[in-house]
Amino acid sequence: MTQRTKALVVILESPMREDDAQSVAEAIGMIKGVFHVSQVEENVDDQVNREMVRLDMINRLLEILKSGP
Repeated sequence: MTQRTKALVVILESPMREDDAQSVAEAIGMIKGVFHVSQVEENVDDQVNREMVRLDMINRLLEILKSGP
């Protein structure tokens, strides 16, 4: 027996204006089998998390560059 999927998560490549996101949500909602689509608003915590990940990646790259060939 195969596993069954009950949900899919869509993550946007970057924050999108609310009216543009609404169009995308409506398009996804028209796909056969989609029951519900909701939008999640961006907040300050999201920006903080992105900046922390960005800083971590920069530090890792610097360490790689420092270690040399």
